[in-house]
Amino acid sequence: MMSASTSKTATNTFSLSVVIPTLGDSSRLQDLHELAAELRRIKKSMWQDEQRHMEILIVANLPHEELRRRYGHDPDFVYLEVGKLGANRARNKGLHKAQNDIVWFLDDDAKLLGADSVHRLLQAHQRFPEAIALGGPYQIDEAHATKWDKVYDSIARQWIERNRLQPPYTRQLLGGNLSLKRAQLRDEFDEGIHFGGSEAGLCARLHLSQQKLVWIEDLKVGHRPQVSLFSFIRKAYLQGAGAKWLQKNLPESRTQHWRSVQTEPPHWLYALFFQFGFWQDAYSQTPNSPPRLPWLSFSYWLLKSSLPKIWKFPRRRHRELYVMLKTLAHARRPAGQ
Repeated sequence: MMSASTSKTATNTFSLSVVIPTLGDSSRLQDLHELAAELRRIKKSMWQDEQRHMEILIVANLPHEELRRRYGHDPDFVYLEVGKLGANRARNKGLHKAQNDIVWFLDDDAKLLGADSVHRLLQAHQRFPEAIALGGPYQIDEAHATKWDKVYDSIARQWIERNRLQPPYTRQLLGGNLSLKRAQLRDEFDEGIHFGGSEAGLCARLHLSQQKLVWIEDLKVGHRPQVSLFSFIRKAYLQGAGAKWLQKNLPESRTQHWRSVQTEPPHWLYALFFQFGFWQDAYSQTPNSPPRLPWLSFSYWLLKSSLPKIWKFPRRRHRELYVMLKTLAHARRPAGQ
């Protein structure tokens, strides 16, 4: 699928393409602009002196006038639009347009932790020439993080720890801090899954084909997810739906299961909605569109299988359950918008 990029064996360095998929949500635009500005500074100050090549690709899922006006005619950026929802569609668009050796995927709410972030990433690729993919953790801003930011970050770390192999190798990486060697890649992200562990299918196939994936704890990027109770519920549901999609389409892979999530409060809320997303099999209900959070279906499932278990939780958690149900009742719009 990918044409081999020009080797830089003479200088023993890699060139870099940074791909930032975005929905263009107003709540994330400031984070995106700050990330783009920091990458521009690195490109201008550090990279021109060393005669390396770096490009920054911003990929909007839907037409976005402000992003087009700001980045569409700026020579420091490549601005692209997909025309459809789906994180993987945006990632693939950037992957197909990228020109350089290493393609680094960052979420639009990411923050670089120091001007040497790019150098550390490329040095890591030089240390592990056999690895097709490298990545590292998110680091949330503890001072400004919400309760749900911290819980979601804890769950993401659990997911990675369950997939670790003999260090530094792993089965899975996080999609918002994932870099690939373009010349070695013969695959792409699954466009059939729009949101919810969307990078898991590609990582699983690379691992099953004996490709090496490397996890490096020092390759951190800042993360400002701004997770509310409602978005926490949505993420859990979508990741359950994504796990079901992966199980059906790649049955030999190691699929995440809701029972692997800690069940003490407030992690139980994630496990509950992950299980519902998995049970609902949402991606098979509405092909080529993001799954919804169906209220009536959830009520039936809750009464049938989970309600007796909920009352075992302490009474102080019942208010949280009420807020969760009230939030879900308003979940009518497609996920990701």
